[in-house]
Amino acid sequence: MLDLGLFAVSAALIGLAAAVMLVALGLVDAEIEIATGALLISALVLAVVGCFTAGIASEGPVRRNRKIVGNSEIEIAIARAVSAFAVGLIFVFAATRLQPLIDDVPFPLVVGIDLLELAGRVGLWVMPLIGVPLALGVKLTELLGRAVEETELPVLFVVWIAGMMLLR
Repeated sequence: MLDLGLFAVSAALIGLAAAVMLVALGLVDAEIEIATGALLISALVLAVVGCFTAGIASEGPVRRNRKIVGNSEIEIAIARAVSAFAVGLIFVFAATRLQPLIDDVPFPLVVGIDLLELAGRVGLWVMPLIGVPLALGVKLTELLGRAVEETELPVLFVVWIAGMMLLR
């Protein structure tokens, strides 16, 4: 679940970087009173951190353990719920540790730290209570036929992103 959480954080950071870049270039009007240079540098920092996070997440063993060890679907769902909770704790802890360091940084970087905390809150309760049961339901109902093996993780990712959008 750490890789899915990192993918969700990276998608949010890269999206925020794109939005900040549009504001900095004057293509979108926003009520942010920050210099253009600070906005461009913030967008660059957010994009680099988002891409770095995506790179770390892409190195994760998304399906490796599933193919090696035969577990029941309920055991996999319980492990996913517990690991989503643990990842949420890690994200909230990291955001809390970074909060004192962002006193004098531009506002978009503060929003980036808030997105990390938001991803943690989604991992703490949305994923174990909604995402994992939904993925298990998709798996057990076999509505998608053979493609059901490939849709579990995208369902979890979509729930993580949707939870971040709804809790924001």
